[in-house]
Amino acid sequence: MGKHTCKKLAKIMDKGVSFYALGVAVVLVIYMLSTFAFGTWNFFAQFGEILEVISGGEISDSHTEARHAIETNILHFIAFTIVLIKAYRILISYAQSQHINIKYLVEIAIIAPAIEILFNSHTYHLEVLILFGAFGIANLIVYVWKFDQFKKIAKDAHHPEK
Repeated sequence: MGKHTCKKLAKIMDKGVSFYALGVAVVLVIYMLSTFAFGTWNFFAQFGEILEVISGGEISDSHTEARHAIETNILHFIAFTIVLIKAYRILISYAQSQHINIKYLVEIAIIAPAIEILFNSHTYHLEVLILFGAFGIANLIVYVWKFDQFKKIAKDAHHPEK
């Protein structure tokens, strides 16, 4: 195989990987839109019950639990959507420039453990939750400390000098 053939093959493979990343981003968008549509449908389908629970209706323990569940689900949905948007941005960034935007990656590494701790803590052992917390805090410290450098790296990746 000649040098020219290897370069051509590498270029084709690179475009294939970019196309794959773009395809995954499209699937992610479809998933996000369907989740949003289904969540909106459920919200309006149960709107009367939600209003009764939120307005207080009969003050009882069952309403308090139901209200807490509704509020928790809404907050979880918002936080989960933020993570999906960050994942989408990483995929699009990679598909466009063949570089991963480290800023978005660190942001996900901060947000995702926090979401797990806040909304799914009952499914993990204490040691795992501590690990999630330490990982999120460590990434937050790095993010704050190196924010300007992350911005510069992202800018350089999208506008390489020729």
